[in-house]
Amino acid sequence: MTNLYDFLFNKSPKDIKNLVKSLGIKNSLEIKTDIKNFLNQFDLENDPRILYQNIWRIHSTTSFRFSIEISLSKTTKTYLLHGSLNFSGSSCSVSLGPSEGSTILISEYLGLFDARKDYNNLKVMVSFLNLVPELLGDDLNLKRDCTFSQIDREIQKYYTKISPKIQEYLEKCNDGTIESLWNTYNPRNPLNVGDAIFVGYSLSSKLYLEFTEKIPGFNIEDLVILGTNLNGQKDSDIKKLIDPNTPNQEVIRIWSKVKSEFLKKIRPTSNHSKWINNLVDSNLEFKQEIDRIRDEISKKYNINPKYLDCLKPPRIEQFKDVPEDGYYSS
Repeated sequence: MTNLYDFLFNKSPKDIKNLVKSLGIKNSLEIKTDIKNFLNQFDLENDPRILYQNIWRIHSTTSFRFSIEISLSKTTKTYLLHGSLNFSGSSCSVSLGPSEGSTILISEYLGLFDARKDYNNLKVMVSFLNLVPELLGDDLNLKRDCTFSQIDREIQKYYTKISPKIQEYLEKCNDGTIESLWNTYNPRNPLNVGDAIFVGYSLSSKLYLEFTEKIPGFNIEDLVILGTNLNGQKDSDIKKLIDPNTPNQEVIRIWSKVKSEFLKKIRPTSNHSKWINNLVDSNLEFKQEIDRIRDEISKKYNINPKYLDCLKPPRIEQFKDVPEDGYYSS
């Protein structure tokens, strides 16, 4: 008896076709559509790692749909590979392949941008067509001699390569590093911690992976600088920088130019940066002083402070009587 996990994971379409022949199955209509009967027909033992399985028949095709839970090496994490095993026609031809074009490798809560616990806004996905085009034919089906285990080997390599960068990104999001860098370089547009999901900060882990791959030495501070430029400058250089068709050497050249020009303007020691910081601080102090004076005067005249506005004083004629909330209440 063969384990169902091993059958789906390690057998190629060619292997399964040979098994079909050896069992004397000549037509796809002979494939059982009840799970228990299907397993008995192929002498298979069920496995808890197959989280979902269903069989249905449409016209002359019988399909076994399934989801395999696969461990990611040296971790307690897993990913799901959704697949379909199809038996078709009077010759009972066999095709096997992913039923979806990609899978999620990493999904983590990221409170920096969205504090809502039910929203995992860090997702790292891998496209099968991009990762293993040599293993797949049309419609995502595995080529005749290929197996899911070969796809998994490439996924494991990819995960091993990217996971340290993703972990670094998460740590820097959660320890205040990205917030501090962003606010240093963007004092006029500070990061709204926990409530920034719709603001459009271009600081995704996808960007970080992409540019650490293309640009030697690219780091978290560079990511923040890049995000600042993406949010503030939609010029041709920036567009070319993030264009996937731009050669890596050209990306490196453009990035060097963009970063250099940005730092000339925004370095904490520059006159411009000092002025920007003073502008932010002075406006904050100005607002605090206005609030203090407003509170003091509202108490003196027993007037609700909401009606005190030195920048846009209320029009007297708009009040036909004393408003219900007109007086100051301590």
